[in-house]
Amino acid sequence: MKKITNKDLIIIILAVLVVGLFAFGWHKIEQSRKVYIYSLDEVLLKTNMVEAKQKFDTEIVALNKELLSGEKKIKSLKDAKVKLDFSEVYLKNLRMKRDELVENYKKSVEEITQKINVAMQEVIKEKKINVVFFKNAVAADTPYVIDITNDIIEKIKK
Repeated sequence: MKKITNKDLIIIILAVLVVGLFAFGWHKIEQSRKVYIYSLDEVLLKTNMVEAKQKFDTEIVALNKELLSGEKKIKSLKDAKVKLDFSEVYLKNLRMKRDELVENYKKSVEEITQKINVAMQEVIKEKKINVVFFKNAVAADTPYVIDITNDIIEKIKK
């Protein structure tokens, strides 16, 4: 039986290193071929954002109806001073309602945006993703295109 020399040992170590580096490099190449995407529209549809928008629209329509009704009342008033006073008070009240509606909607948009961002960061960290594209920005669908939309939705709903 042949005795293993230092030279043989170095060759074996180098061969193992080369094979290991090749396997590591191949894994990196495979990973770099993947394109991660998500659909913001789908995320918004499957979270409470659609309901918030519908609620806002409904409240704006109701406010508009109230405004039209108030205009009729103001026109029916005879006394100019009473008309002016009523108009000022009424318009101030409507502005406050409008501002409150807009502020509440803005807060709900900020909340869902924050939830989406946090969920996306968690998915990116878990899957060790470098870049995520919008689904509609990717022209071709291949086995290397991976949609993480449902992962983000699951994180939001938790």
